[in-house]
Amino acid sequence: RSQATRTMGADERAWPESDASRRRSLDASDATRAASVSAAALTNEILAERLPHDLIASVFAALPPPSRARCAGVCKAWRALMRELPPEQLWRELDFATETDGAFKLNKESFAAATRMARGKLRVIKVPGDAGIPRASLVSVLRANRETMRELHAVADAAGERGFWTPKHVHDAMCAVGPKFRRLVVDIKSRGVCAALIHQLGSPLVRVRRLDVRRAALGFEEKEKLFAAVARLRSETACELKRIASAPSLLDLAAFGKESEEAEAEVDALRRLTLASCGLTAGDARALARAIDERVDPWGGERDHRDATPSSSSFAPAMDLDLADNHGIGCDGVRALAPLVASGAVRALDLENCGVGEAGAVALGAALASPSCALTHLCVSRNFIGAVGMDAIAVGLRRGPGGMRELRASHNAFGDAGATSFAAAIRHSSGGAFEMLEVLDVGVNGIGADGVDALARALFHDDGTSAVPALRELRLEGNPIGASGAAALAAAATT
Repeated sequence: RSQATRTMGADERAWPESDASRRRSLDASDATRAASVSAAALTNEILAERLPHDLIASVFAALPPPSRARCAGVCKAWRALMRELPPEQLWRELDFATETDGAFKLNKESFAAATRMARGKLRVIKVPGDAGIPRASLVSVLRANRETMRELHAVADAAGERGFWTPKHVHDAMCAVGPKFRRLVVDIKSRGVCAALIHQLGSPLVRVRRLDVRRAALGFEEKEKLFAAVARLRSETACELKRIASAPSLLDLAAFGKESEEAEAEVDALRRLTLASCGLTAGDARALARAIDERVDPWGGERDHRDATPSSSSFAPAMDLDLADNHGIGCDGVRALAPLVASGAVRALDLENCGVGEAGAVALGAALASPSCALTHLCVSRNFIGAVGMDAIAVGLRRGPGGMRELRASHNAFGDAGATSFAAAIRHSSGGAFEMLEVLDVGVNGIGADGVDALARALFHDDGTSAVPALRELRLEGNPIGASGAAALAAAATT
């Protein structure tokens, strides 16, 4: 452009209007860029030279681990600054489980970058189960920080699909830790009950929040050891919570450290127990009920938990219990498990295909009426429950404290009579017994048009309001409701 300008005439040397404006915008961009560089240099200078290191460390420590890792890659000055900051303040804890940065996604690369910066300084690390971080990588982190590492939290995701550990993974992790290590919080899935699993359940360093054992032919000795380990876990958890609850002052609470601020989240070592398809019998159900709550009568007798003397088990938090596909439990085993429901020891109970029958359903109904009941999820599908059993469950829910969110009773045989009994319980309920019910599954029960009409009239009032406001799923598949039943349900829902 300069050569062309020299060849132009005197009257043509002026820049065109558009070229002049473009030149001014380019100059302004250069000036802005220079100002940004100067501001960045000034910011680095302020951070590096003018602010105290402990204050800078507090600022960076308040950032999530991924943000800290990105800060280290801004420039050489920031990277050098973060290396010079006190490591005991900056890199002693990496909590990926409570990450709220929507732009960041935890993966193998970002996890490796963050743990590389904290190498040799890390004390606590928390990783969500849905992040897909291999257990071998977590074990390598434990080995790299052997002298400083104290806690590792790596539980499975909420759906229970990813993040489970096996007894071998737990063994490798415990072999990699050092003398200062005090807690490994994991969820374990095993195809059987081995000696390593029993040892890990009894270790004070291992906190198992969810134990999943499926399709395992457990022998008598294996069951006995497993139930003893469950009883020990529940007793230790209850005793620790009891000590915290009975502390007379804040100074006594402080003696337990930061764990006392979130007591239940920290000390409950077992939140969910799954023993599906394990060949359990009625006797095993009695032993398991006794292991979960020591106040339960081992012979399944009725007991009033309202008048029971408080023991250490009463301080243990409610747990989820999945015993699906254990045909040998039967109605006698369900009667032994019913006191767990009455006392509030279980929060979710899955008894699908366990031979509950009418007698077992009646026992469950009486337990649901207990004021101490804390059950929110109940599955009694495929259990030959008739109209009498369904009526007992409905009456128990009506008389109970409420809180049931999900009731699954499909593939039974209570027919129109059972559906009508359940509808009557909804109509005559008071105190919000069914206000929290979200899922009602009564499919494949021989419910006809009369039963569906009764349910529709109970679920939807004439004034357009709903008796079950939280209901989002009503399953009726496999029932001969016919055109009249469908019309009754559609009319009630439309109203």
